[in-house]
Amino acid sequence: MIWSLLGRAKIFISYLYRALTPSEKIILTLALALALASIPLGIKARVALEREIPLEGGIFSEGVLVKAVDAIDLTSVRLTHRGIILFDQNGLMQPDLAETVEFDKDRTRFVIRFREGAPLAAIRTAMAAEEPYKEATVTVTDSRTILVEFGQPKREFLDELATPHIPFGPYVLMEGEGTQRVFERNEQFSPAPHLDKIILTPFESEEKLASAVLRRTVLGEWGLSAAPDGEGLRTYEVPSALSVVVFYNSAKPGQKMAHERSSMRDGAVKDRTLRVLATDSKDVHAVLTEWSARLAVSNSRLEITTTSRADVANEFMKDQAYDAVALVADLSSDRAQRAFWHSSQLAPLGQNYAKWFNPDLDDAIETLERVQSNEERLRLRGNIKEILTKDVPAGIYPVQTVSYVISDKFKGVKLSPIHAQSDRFQSIEGWYLKGKRVH
Repeated sequence: MIWSLLGRAKIFISYLYRALTPSEKIILTLALALALASIPLGIKARVALEREIPLEGGIFSEGVLVKAVDAIDLTSVRLTHRGIILFDQNGLMQPDLAETVEFDKDRTRFVIRFREGAPLAAIRTAMAAEEPYKEATVTVTDSRTILVEFGQPKREFLDELATPHIPFGPYVLMEGEGTQRVFERNEQFSPAPHLDKIILTPFESEEKLASAVLRRTVLGEWGLSAAPDGEGLRTYEVPSALSVVVFYNSAKPGQKMAHERSSMRDGAVKDRTLRVLATDSKDVHAVLTEWSARLAVSNSRLEITTTSRADVANEFMKDQAYDAVALVADLSSDRAQRAFWHSSQLAPLGQNYAKWFNPDLDDAIETLERVQSNEERLRLRGNIKEILTKDVPAGIYPVQTVSYVISDKFKGVKLSPIHAQSDRFQSIEGWYLKGKRVH
């Protein structure tokens, strides 16, 4: 039918051309060209005018790889809890439950302005039971604003506001069957989540979890070292906000000058055995393996003592003769800048394991703690990075991206750099099952 019509149209146009003058033929040719060119533009315009209507309801079930069954609770905190603000990977403040947080330079007075629709009464009740607020006077000043005042400077409070400490999230934990965790939609949360339920199932075996994903027993996975590849699955590469930090002990001979620490990092020191205190982490292990390979070229080697993250400070206090300390850290917060680089935090009393002091860096960190403007914070972060690059108190290696696999039935999935495992659910209220496309 279509080919027959096209054939007749071709015959008609050929006859028409014979009857036209040369100028009329040019005009007709241009008109036909414009008509043909407009076809794909019309299709694109139609698609642009279409929008997908999310389906309300549905269940997202996820398998989570954990070393112990009860560890699954740590991977789901952001389903039921939220912070007041967020810090992105650049250390800039972003909204969470609140739109803005303003504070004085001494950090004794914080004005928290909540987003539209946030249930202030429920949040205020939740605050009363949470540790960060117990030393403060909390006053509701209007329908969207809370004033938090401390009797003395509370430098770490801004970082505490960025943790998911308020038990008010898009979902609430319900009874689960066995080891499962079942979460139902929190009707008070705004914006209201699209999905009715989230079900998390722990797996202690990579093989069993991968099999469950491929058989669609679960519709997503978290924690597999190799993402399963199957029809109907989508893999998201999620950047991590964490880094492996290798602190070079500047108090040791041969490591006091920046060029000496740089030589250590690059594996250019000859005939040395470097003692390293390291946390038990695959990311740390990968960095140390590469460092060992560089050192081997110069006939040097690493002697590694492994400990848990919680015991690093105690182990370093027992023996401060380590050449380096290697651990995984989140460097995005103000608290981390002070903890790892400020002279007041020199190890073993603090976490400045490099035992390194630079007055310009101290000043930049202290100024960072006083400013609110994201533009100014970004400038100060740049200054801190320049000083760290020049003085080389540590080697900083960003942790690789994490693969997150879920069924392609789910849309609206937006994943920012994660600080902790549960951050994958930071935008869960926007996830939905694929709906119909309408004009």
